Amino acid sequence: LQLMAETGKTMSRLVSEIGGYYMSKDKFVADKLQAQQILDLAKKAFTDAKLDTTDGCRFDFDPPEAGWLHLRASNTEPVMRVIVEAKDQNTAQKYIDAVLKMRKEVLD
Repeated sequence: LQLMAETGKTMSRLVSEIGGYYMSKDKFVADKLQAQQILDLAKKAFTDAKLDTTDGCRFDFDPPEAGWLHLRASNTEPVMRVIVEAKDQNTAQKYIDAVLKMRKEVLD
């Protein structure tokens, strides 16, 4: 709202100028050990990203348009949650595919 007030532009105009992002969420079965192994693999795979371990692992890619990936093991069930946001669906899918490959590596 502040940006609308400052620029005098409508919300739809600002959205068209800024563009949208694609978000995808997924989850899969992983016990605590498997989840930790996947997180360790992700840390090795995404060394170019800024890492925040406040709640799971969030990888912020550079440039910011490249998006981010958040991996988090559930505290109440044997599940790992994956959330990804990127400027386009192809980039988001690339991150999801990388995590699913790590999952396969751990489970095989």
